[in-house]
Amino acid sequence: MRKHEMRAWMEKFDDWGRRDPDTRRRRGQERKNPLAEYIFSIVINGALLFAAHRLPDWQFSKPWLLEDAYRSMLWTLDLSFITQITGNFMLIFYRPKYMRRLVSLMFNTVSIVFLSNFINIFPVDVYPYGGVPVNLIIRIAAIAGLVGTGIAAAVNLIRLIVSSIRSGFAEEDALDDSGGRDPDGLDKGEGKNG
Repeated sequence: MRKHEMRAWMEKFDDWGRRDPDTRRRRGQERKNPLAEYIFSIVINGALLFAAHRLPDWQFSKPWLLEDAYRSMLWTLDLSFITQITGNFMLIFYRPKYMRRLVSLMFNTVSIVFLSNFINIFPVDVYPYGGVPVNLIIRIAAIAGLVGTGIAAAVNLIRLIVSSIRSGFAEEDALDDSGGRDPDGLDKGEGKNG
């Protein structure tokens, strides 16, 4: 497969599933204010991290929270919140496309760890409410979330690989367009020393 055929295939793959037929014209446009989204996410995840450690002490959680089970899975909850805070903090300062995809893959991976631990330990015990087995519904929702997150992780991994390949092609194109000179101004085959 030639380089231009591979690039066309990657662009089609990147557009797959988008509803807007005019995606090629708007490709590369950022959201209106991603910086505010990253800061908001850091604040919310920090508050949730604080609340996660205070939850066993609050009175409203006493009837349904199994404290020993909750404390044994608290490390995965901490890992999830700290990963979200760290990833969003990194994206405030450095956010090329591959970095956003790498951070999304990292978020998905940590979510898979948390959800699988939640399903195994299951730290809540909600009695049937109105004839509905709420524990079963929560467990099914967690399994569905685990499957969805696994699919999202696979898609993010593929998109990360495709964008890495595409950025490699962009570097080759920069060399081709410069008449055989790299961006530093050196001829192909010349070393930095001479």
